[in-house]
Amino acid sequence: MLSIEYVITHGRANPVVVYRIDTSARTLGVAEQVAQGTLDAVRRMFRTTPPDGFQIFDDNDDLIFRSWENVPLHSAIIEQHLEDSTS
Repeated sequence: MLSIEYVITHGRANPVVVYRIDTSARTLGVAEQVAQGTLDAVRRMFRTTPPDGFQIFDDNDDLIFRSWENVPLHSAIIEQHLEDSTS
């Protein structure tokens, strides 16, 4: 199960959490689709503090994805795993 935090990132050193949900998604791709698909609804729920991005956490509450970063965190995790596997 993955969790999604809808956050305000613009003009902030650290993201400010506006809303958090737990999903039944088991893959990052599905969780990302859920987050993208519900971002506008969450913005409407919090009109005075609308989120401008989201971040996704795994079962251990480890951060695995941030929508505002150019290179997703999971890419580095996958790369490290591949390096360890081939060594």
